Amino acid sequence: MSLEDYRYDIEMCLRCSSCKWVDPMWAKSKRYNKICPISSRFHYDSFSCQGLMDISLAILDGEIDYNGTLADIVYHCTLCGACDVMCKRTLETERLLVIEELRKGLAERGLAPERALSRLSKFVDERRNPYGASEAKRFSWLEGKRRSNLKSGAKTAYFVGCTSSYKHPEIARASVDLLQSAKVDFVVMEPDEWCCGNPLFRTGQVKKAEGIMNHHLEVIREQGIETIITSCAECYHTWKVDYPRQHDRKTLGYRVVHITELLADLLKKGVFKFTKPVDMTVTYHDSCRLGRLSEPHEPWSGKRLQYGKLEPPKTWRRGTNGVYAPPRAVLNAIAGIKLLEMERVRENTFCCGAGAGVKWINRDFALETGVERLTEASDTGARALVSACPFCKWNFQDAASKEGSEMEILDVVEIAARAIS
Repeated sequence: MSLEDYRYDIEMCLRCSSCKWVDPMWAKSKRYNKICPISSRFHYDSFSCQGLMDISLAILDGEIDYNGTLADIVYHCTLCGACDVMCKRTLETERLLVIEELRKGLAERGLAPERALSRLSKFVDERRNPYGASEAKRFSWLEGKRRSNLKSGAKTAYFVGCTSSYKHPEIARASVDLLQSAKVDFVVMEPDEWCCGNPLFRTGQVKKAEGIMNHHLEVIREQGIETIITSCAECYHTWKVDYPRQHDRKTLGYRVVHITELLADLLKKGVFKFTKPVDMTVTYHDSCRLGRLSEPHEPWSGKRLQYGKLEPPKTWRRGTNGVYAPPRAVLNAIAGIKLLEMERVRENTFCCGAGAGVKWINRDFALETGVERLTEASDTGARALVSACPFCKWNFQDAASKEGSEMEILDVVEIAARAIS
């Protein structure tokens, strides 16, 4: 798709500002009724979805061209999808895809933030991870019984991801412990697991990301892997949404599940249970790519008819059917856990601030956004902020350190692992 392919969507922006706010039906207070991180922080219209639609239209009409100022705006956006979900409550248009196309256009023209993106791209190319860590150390956390209990030839693979492998191995260890405790036969893709490609997809470097995708698809074909389990929301989205956007989903031959989906299903069937209480008051953060952006990609091709009608009809990703219940079901199944909800939850969640490369490109803004969410978590009275994504944990820990907060930052699997050990 090109920017021109989204002209109808762009022209249909009503400038209603719904993209900036939690739908009034769900807003609980003035303090926490904003939903767009860049609009909340910068207050200029250009730092919002509706401003970016105006800019996109000006580009299409030849009034302006791609430039460095636009790059600064677009690469502050975390691509959290809040604007997309809010807009689709009134209009059937694509918003997030337009902003992603802007990033792609900027990257293709060499206007993306060069220092951060060239370094990111180089690390992924040479070391197969965005952190520049040794490729040989990706599975250094996997040792002892965890390694010996892997089931050679299993049709299920645990895709660990870069952030769990290098920054938060406690999440990887807890995930393996839970899977093995639940008697799930699985392997890891060592030594063939690379970065899933999410940082490249999100920063507009799509062609490079496709190379990584093709590598992983070949690996699972050769190994006969039919199910991918992830504990990372970013990896989950990449396997479930990004790869199928590049291929016909029906021909890919695998299914992807987040570990919280798997555990919730096993708990419901009664074939797995927690054996130890964990006394803790927590609040749960819905990660953008596990929540409102986790609905499967449904390919569509057709025509826009009068009044915007589509022929044939299109299946819209509205964010309402994300992975919301499973993480909460896991937490609620643990004796001693008291779950308190923040005001902005499920499809109305507020981004952690780290996504779409912003953690690398605009670190200060990522931290400010993380602090905003941390403040909301603290206002619930919870003592721990829990997510189901190592990327969120990374940014929340940095935000807590910046603020001197005593809020404990954990992943769902860490708490769940305490309930079995």
